[in-house]
Amino acid sequence: MVLQAFLIFNLAIGLTYGAFGVLVTPMEARMNTERSVVALGISLIILANGLLSPALGWLIERFSIRKLMLFGAVQAALGYAGLAFAGSALEMLVCYGLFIGPGITLMGPIPCYTLVSNWYREGQGRALGLVNMPILAMAVPLAVVQLLPLLGFRDLCLLLGLCYLAAIPIIWTVIDQPAQVGQMARGQTAADETGKVQAEQAETSAWALLRTPAFLLLVAGSGLLVGAGVGKTAHMVPLLTEAGWDYGRAALLLSISAGTGIIGSVAFGWLADRLNASVALTANALLQAVVWIILIIPVSYPLLILDAVLIGACGGGFISAKGVLVSRIYGAQRFATVMGISGFATLPFLFGMAPLAGLLREAMGDYDLAVQVYIGGFVLAAICFALLARVERRAVSGA
Repeated sequence: MVLQAFLIFNLAIGLTYGAFGVLVTPMEARMNTERSVVALGISLIILANGLLSPALGWLIERFSIRKLMLFGAVQAALGYAGLAFAGSALEMLVCYGLFIGPGITLMGPIPCYTLVSNWYREGQGRALGLVNMPILAMAVPLAVVQLLPLLGFRDLCLLLGLCYLAAIPIIWTVIDQPAQVGQMARGQTAADETGKVQAEQAETSAWALLRTPAFLLLVAGSGLLVGAGVGKTAHMVPLLTEAGWDYGRAALLLSISAGTGIIGSVAFGWLADRLNASVALTANALLQAVVWIILIIPVSYPLLILDAVLIGACGGGFISAKGVLVSRIYGAQRFATVMGISGFATLPFLFGMAPLAGLLREAMGDYDLAVQVYIGGFVLAAICFALLARVERRAVSGA
């Protein structure tokens, strides 16, 4: 199941997020619109994810992870088919907001992470880290740069749609729960009393969660970190080309950043298993605050490569540590519900940060102020996760 979740996650997220940054400039020209409008495409994906996330726990219980993933793959494929023939900004945004966004949400993060949570009680951080390794997000930008001149925008979008259909045979064999095949999760006891107690104690209705300081800190920290990651995906290539680097080198840095998420995914998952997950997330945010400075100062290309490695490692490692944190505080039984509600609550950050960077760039003429705003967000996120450390320790000790 970890291998299948890894493959499905990469197809769901890697294709769309890996391709979007490279397609920004072609879509800007093809749709005859401004960059800030094109950047709304990725924000609409985040919006769709946020709107659907609170219902995913309910949907998984009634329709199963496998059925939701199958429906999502077909929906994403239809979205790329529509994008291939889109001739205006409105049509492009409809494809991203009503088809691609919901499609990759139904086959992407929360279903995949819930599948892993169902099968693992111990070593969950490492398992989530393996699933979250963004192999395709590393390869897709380079592939799109090479294929775009050969295929053209329309055929390239049709190819991306076919890739989503290729996920169907993999999804077909997904097993939601180990109990369905007479097994138990790794590290689960026969009684699993700890999980029962956690499920009884956790406040998991949307209103109850939004009234708890711990959940608000989780939302704020998560929103700031993931929102910055969305902004990086949408703007890193344009930012670097405007700084004087050619399109190929800029796309290579985006690929490196995505690829080194592999290292971070496993490393931060391991740290969350071994240490306090809140501490791992605090370190993640502070490291990003430092390395993003490099993007707005004149540096050599080797230093930009190092910067891309560190940014990618932190971005890739975030969800592994967050998954462990949510599981420890709220229990595996409520994992999908809490992740879903937190996903919805982070919408203001995730939907707004990429367009904000585009608007600041258009207003100031460069990306300097946008990057400075992101750096301030990293510092605030570090404070949020540092304050959650005590909550996590109490949950683990059962106090």
